[in-house]
Amino acid sequence: MARASPIAMGSPGDGAGAPARLALAETLLSVDETAECAQRALDWLSENAGAHKAVCLLVEPDGAGLAVAASYRVSAAQMASLRTSLSDPSHPLALAMRGSGPSPLAEDAARSHRAGETRTVAAAGTAACGPVSSPGAAVLLMVTVRRPR
Repeated sequence: MARASPIAMGSPGDGAGAPARLALAETLLSVDETAECAQRALDWLSENAGAHKAVCLLVEPDGAGLAVAASYRVSAAQMASLRTSLSDPSHPLALAMRGSGPSPLAEDAARSHRAGETRTVAAAGTAACGPVSSPGAAVLLMVTVRRPR
């Protein structure tokens, strides 16, 4: 199994401690369905790591695009707009999928690409987006942390 890439979402002293991370690992090991596993991970990120909105996208079986597997605080319309063709090299999510780790998802980049597709999730705060394992991974995670007031 490939090593996961962390997405920094706060200072090292913030967020979940070892017991919460262990509980997540135990939960994920007990789940067989991909969508349920993804949903539980996103729920955990919201409860323990400050995620305001989050989406887990999977590469479609034909490898041509990304489809939403699970979401947290993202509307159905926003999820539908995140469906992405990986053949579009300029799309922010396609770029993130080819990356080697987490990267910021700039609102301006998202806004300039097809009328608000990724902007709707990124608008609430600072968004990071990256493959969960290695470049070419089958899973892309997009997480927004609420902006400080």
